[in-house]
Amino acid sequence: MTGSIVLAVAVLVGALAVLNLVLTYGVIRRLREHTRMLADHTSADTPLALPAAGTPLPGFSATTADGTVVTDADLAGPPAFVGFFSATCAPCKEQLPQFVERLAGVDPRRLVVVLSDAQVAPADAETMLAAARGHARILMEPRDGLPETFGVNRYPTMLTIDNGAVLANTQVAARLPSMAAT
Repeated sequence: MTGSIVLAVAVLVGALAVLNLVLTYGVIRRLREHTRMLADHTSADTPLALPAAGTPLPGFSATTADGTVVTDADLAGPPAFVGFFSATCAPCKEQLPQFVERLAGVDPRRLVVVLSDAQVAPADAETMLAAARGHARILMEPRDGLPETFGVNRYPTMLTIDNGAVLANTQVAARLPSMAAT
């Protein structure tokens, strides 16, 4: 009787060890795949960086989702906020609603959401757009469009623009100035 209990425990421990090996192999495989995906999005000649404070606002003209034209002149003057998000970026899906909520007191004409990769993940893009509609101007842009013009190659990126230059940058909406009183 004792021998059969010891055998059952040994078989159970062996089965758990095999399960652990299989799960570990799966995690390692997924990490390798993730590393390859990151390498595809960046290259050695494109360092990851945010537009620095003091960087002049680039000249641009883009059309919003509702057909309104937005230019660099629209963002000149008092503080404006531009958030760059990607429909394929998990942190972006979390940060976009926080960006809009944090800046709820800002005139929607001074708040711009730039969404990239909408065609790659249309369902995610639509969910993200729903969070911004009515609160900000929405620009649907490829990565090599307005994000590249601004020097953005990290997502999410949120910029505070003041007097024609980048005043501050962040990747976390909670670090933006609170505009509830504005």
